[in-house]
Amino acid sequence: MVDARRAELKAFLRAMRARLSPEDAGLPGVSRRRRAPGLRIEEAASLADVSLTWYSALEGGKDIRVSDGLLEKVAGALRLEDAEREYLFDLASPRATTLADEDDGLLQTIVDGFIAGPALVCDAFWTLRVYNHVADAVYGLSATRERNLLRRMFLDKSFMALHREWPRIAREMVQIAHLSYGRAPNHWYAKALIDDLTVASPEFRRWWAEQAVRRFETMTALLAHPELGELSFVYASFAQTQVIRSGLPAFIVLQPAADEVTKRTVRGLVEG
Repeated sequence: MVDARRAELKAFLRAMRARLSPEDAGLPGVSRRRRAPGLRIEEAASLADVSLTWYSALEGGKDIRVSDGLLEKVAGALRLEDAEREYLFDLASPRATTLADEDDGLLQTIVDGFIAGPALVCDAFWTLRVYNHVADAVYGLSATRERNLLRRMFLDKSFMALHREWPRIAREMVQIAHLSYGRAPNHWYAKALIDDLTVASPEFRRWWAEQAVRRFETMTALLAHPELGELSFVYASFAQTQVIRSGLPAFIVLQPAADEVTKRTVRGLVEG
C-alpha cells in the first residue's frame, strides 16, 4: 500500500469503529463514559478475533500480510454492509485497476440507439464519456466544457439548482464515487478530482469525510428545469458492480418516474 491507500484505509476503519457502540457490538456492562465515541481499538480486535498488534497495524495502514479470512472477521466485527465490505477489501487487499479507455465512437452508437429517453455513459468517477440528445436537452451537457458530473454537482450553480433535492442526490453521488475510490486511490485523476473538490466545496469535504460508500443501483432525481418544467427520473446503471470493480464505464439511463408530465416531456424530446 502506498500513502493515499494507507491514509484512506486508516480513515475508513476509524470511522467504522467510531459509529459502532459497545452495546450494539454486543459488549455488555461497558462504561458509557468515554473520551471518543464507538469501539476502542482493542475491542474491535477482540470482536474480530485477531491480535491487537495485527489490527492496529491494519488500521494504521501498515504494509502487513492480510487474507480474505482475516478481512471477513474485521468486516463482521464492524458490522459492515456489502458496499463497505467491498471497500475494505479494495483498500486492504488491492487488485490492479485502470480507468477504462474504450472507443467512445462505439459507446456513442450504443447510447444513440437508446430511444426510450435520456442515456449517458460515465466512468467510475462520474466523468462523462458520451450521451444522447435527450440527456443533453435535460442536463445541458453540450453547453459546458466540464465533463465531470461530480464537479458540476458541487461547483456549477445552474447544475446544482436544477436538482430540487440537491443535498440528497449530491451526497449519494459522493458515496458512489467513494466506493470507486477504493479501487484506485493513487490514480492521478481520482486524486486530483477529490483534492480539488475537497478544497472548493465545504459540503463535499464534509460528506467525503463521513467515509460512507454505496453501490450505484438506482437513484431518484427531481428536477426543476428552466424550460422543460418539473421532471422526475429514476437513474438506473447497468452492470454496476462490474463497472466499479473493473473501471469500465457505466451505462446510465434515466427512466421517467410514474408521473405523466415527465413521460409526456420525454416523448416530445425523443420524437423531436
